[in-house]
Amino acid sequence: LLWDGAAFRRLERHIARAASSATFFGFSLDAGALRRGLLEHVRNHPGVPRRVRALISRRGEVRVESQPFRPTEGPLQVALAQEPVSSRDPFLFHKTTHRDVYDLRRRDAPDAADVLLWNERGELTEFTVGNLVLELGGALLTPPRGAGLLAGVLRAEGLE
Repeated sequence: LLWDGAAFRRLERHIARAASSATFFGFSLDAGALRRGLLEHVRNHPGVPRRVRALISRRGEVRVESQPFRPTEGPLQVALAQEPVSSRDPFLFHKTTHRDVYDLRRRDAPDAADVLLWNERGELTEFTVGNLVLELGGALLTPPRGAGLLAGVLRAEGLE
């Protein structure tokens, strides 16, 4: 989640996505406890933009960690993954700590800023750390969730 120094961006969308994934994997999650944990954490960082991560245990315990947010500027060098992902891999659809599929593709392109993934049907899906949005003919397009990707909160907002 992005803490801009004063507020979380898209906090309720992030909480809803976490709740959906918790339900899918059979984790307990108290959305109020998650919200409180996030807000308590950033009280120690007023006015400082942070990249914040909430870790939720199977029992619903919340741990929050963060690092300074450093926006990127200008074009970035990216690489195309050497191997496809499986559009049926449930871990692609949920934000979890199980990131093997992403880590393996990143290792194949250590000098790239990110790696663009594709599935067994040859469809582009997402980057290892973000959703894919293409501008084609003046229209903004993003792959369907069924291609095997995490439906990011900014992506969902754009689709709406």
